[in-house]
Amino acid sequence: MRFFVLLFLILLAPAQPKANAKEVLVLLPINVEASLKNEAALFGTALQQGLSQYYEVFFGPAVEEKLKVEYAKEGCTAQSCAQNLAIAFNGELIGDTSIQKLENSYVVQLQINNIVTGQIALSLIEICDNCSKLSLIQFVKNIGLKAGRGSSTPTPAPQTTIADAPAPSKRLEISTGSFDTEVFINGENLGRTPLTTSKAYREGERIALVLRTPGYKELRFSHIVGRNDQQLKNINLLRDTVRLRIGSSPSRGDVFIDGKNIGRTPAESDEIPVGETISVEIKKAGYEPIRLSHRVGDNDERLRNLLLDVLKRKLYVDSQPRAARVFVENRYIGETPAEIGPFEDGKRVRIRLERDGFESVSLRHRVGRGDDSLSRISLNQKAPDTPAGQSESDRVRVPMGF
Repeated sequence: MRFFVLLFLILLAPAQPKANAKEVLVLLPINVEASLKNEAALFGTALQQGLSQYYEVFFGPAVEEKLKVEYAKEGCTAQSCAQNLAIAFNGELIGDTSIQKLENSYVVQLQINNIVTGQIALSLIEICDNCSKLSLIQFVKNIGLKAGRGSSTPTPAPQTTIADAPAPSKRLEISTGSFDTEVFINGENLGRTPLTTSKAYREGERIALVLRTPGYKELRFSHIVGRNDQQLKNINLLRDTVRLRIGSSPSRGDVFIDGKNIGRTPAESDEIPVGETISVEIKKAGYEPIRLSHRVGDNDERLRNLLLDVLKRKLYVDSQPRAARVFVENRYIGETPAEIGPFEDGKRVRIRLERDGFESVSLRHRVGRGDDSLSRISLNQKAPDTPAGQSESDRVRVPMGF
C-alpha cells in the first residue's frame, strides 16, 4: 500500500522547469603583460568558469584557431573579424580582457561587445590590491561572476514545486537600414527589412537568424527572445568584399587600380567592396594601354584575360622641296607632307620619295626607334643631262648679256 501511495505522489509531482537558455559569449585570448604570460591560460580558464554561470562561453584553442583564419584575411578589421568570429560560434557577444600590473596591484578590464549592434554590452574595471598570482586567479573568476550578474542574462531561477507558467510570446522587429535584406528565422524566409515578424516567439526561446543583403556579407547569429530584442532594430551590416584577379595577354603588364600599382599581370587586388566602381589600367611597353571602368561584382571574370594590342604609330613625312610622291613598301600613298601608318611598334618600314627633276630618296625606318617625325628629308636636284660624246668642258659658254 505504501508503494502505491509513493508512486501516486511521484506522478502528481510537477515537472522540473527547463533551464533558461544562455547567450553565447566568445572569449578572446586574455591580453596580459610579459610577467603574466605563463599564467594567461589560467586566467582565461578562471574567467570562463565565472562567466559560464550565466553564458555559454567559448574559449581556448578553438577560438584561437578561428582567430588565425580571420587575421589571415586581407582587409580584416576589428569589427569584421569580431563579427565573423562570433558568427562562427553562433553567438552575438565577444569578450575582450586585459590584465596590467600597476605597482603592487593588478588592474583587470573586461569588455563585452555585441557584434549585432556594435555596442558595448558590459564594461568592468577591477583592481586587485597586493595580489599574488595565485589570488589573482580567483579574483579573475569573481569578475566573471560579477559580469554575469551585471548582464541582462537572469540568474537561473531556483527550483520550485509549483509548475512553470507558459512563457509569454512576442513578435520581433528587425531592421538593418536596408530595404533589400532578406530575413530567415529558423530557416523560414519572413520577408525583407524593416519588418515585424508575423509569427510570435516564446520568450527565452533561442532562434537562428540569417540576414542576406546584396553587396553585404551574409550575417548568421542566434538570438534569445526577450533578451535585448531592441538590438534587432539596428543591425550593422558589413560590406561584402572580393579580390579581383587581373590578367593580360601577353602577361607582365603593370596593373593600376584607381591609379595605384598593384603589380604585374597576373595580379590580385586587395579586398574591394562589392558594388564599388573602380578604374583599371594595364600598361606594357610596346602595347597600347588598356583603360576601363569596372563595377566590382559584375562579371569580374572578364578581367582575368584582357588582350593587349601591339602599339601602333603614325609617321609624319615631309620633304624639301615639298610635293614629292611618297611610296611605302612600293605602294603610292600621296605627296609630302603626308601622314602614313599606323604601324606596329618596332616594324621596319621602307619609304621612297620621288619628284621630277630631283633624285629619289629611299630609306628604311624602324617605328618607335628614334624620331618618328621624318620631316627633314632633303631632295637633291638632278644634274643637267650631258649630250653623248660631249664633256662638261666642251659645252658652249654664253657670255652674260647676250
